[in-house]
Amino acid sequence: MTATVTPFGATLVSVRVPDRDGVFDDVLLGLDTPATYESERSYFGSTVGRFAGRIFRGRFALDGTLHQLPLNDGTHHLHGGEAGFSHHLWTPEERVTYLEVGVIFRRRAADGEEGYPGNLDVEASYWLDDRDRLRIEYRARTDAPTHVNLTNHAYFNLAGRGSVADHVLQLKAGTWLPTDDQGIPMGGVSTTAGTDLDFTEPTPLNRSMGMAYDHSLLVHGWDGTLRECARVQDPRSGRVLGMSTTAPVVHLHVPDFPPGTPGRGGGEYRGRAGFCLRAQYPPDAPNRPQFASTRLDPGEEWSATTILEFRTE
Repeated sequence: MTATVTPFGATLVSVRVPDRDGVFDDVLLGLDTPATYESERSYFGSTVGRFAGRIFRGRFALDGTLHQLPLNDGTHHLHGGEAGFSHHLWTPEERVTYLEVGVIFRRRAADGEEGYPGNLDVEASYWLDDRDRLRIEYRARTDAPTHVNLTNHAYFNLAGRGSVADHVLQLKAGTWLPTDDQGIPMGGVSTTAGTDLDFTEPTPLNRSMGMAYDHSLLVHGWDGTLRECARVQDPRSGRVLGMSTTAPVVHLHVPDFPPGTPGRGGGEYRGRAGFCLRAQYPPDAPNRPQFASTRLDPGEEWSATTILEFRTE
């Protein structure tokens, strides 16, 4: 398999893997030009930060100081703001070892960038090994208390085209975070049993909800170590994607792409063209002390790892 990345947004732009017959296809939704990545706000394959997900009214308090962030999602803050990490140019460094190849992207997010406190030194790295595993790693250090929540916003279609309606998903997540109609958590945790979010057994994505998924599910038994959390299979191609992460949340997102959403080869993405499984911390965590904390203090290192493993059946 091959993976392609770009310094703009530390973005994953292509993942080519074979199907059960050995035919290669690109299973990642992506765009054609740097200018399209700059203007598009669907975050295709991008590194999202300084905080992935929504923050209520774009504000949080740290040690008695209230910080106000841009409101770029109605009355709330989303994915780091108007010019979050997904819309900055990172500095790349290529690495080659005996068993894997990789690119480490680095940047400094200045104190006050998009309203966040602290100078934040960040690394986002992609590693492809000889077992068809793509490992994504994040590291961050700060010189003042801040909040950090980084993830990759890749949309996949294991068939390489068409709809993901018949993709079969299994999640090791039996609870989720209910939200209001604007995607803000209401503070509690609910079981997925008996709901349209119950993917504890292999289940087609098109079974319910019109597939309009945009929900945070809690990884079962999360303790900060690397844990298997998801498996997706495409019956047509035989491709299977397995996912493991150190993050506490898998955010399942299957959008209904509106007409005019740019796609590859000058085309458009329509309907349920892809699924996104974002490994991250809970939305609005800075305002929810009952959630896993995203606070980072000087002298500490924030880190997260996600592994995507491709195979066929």
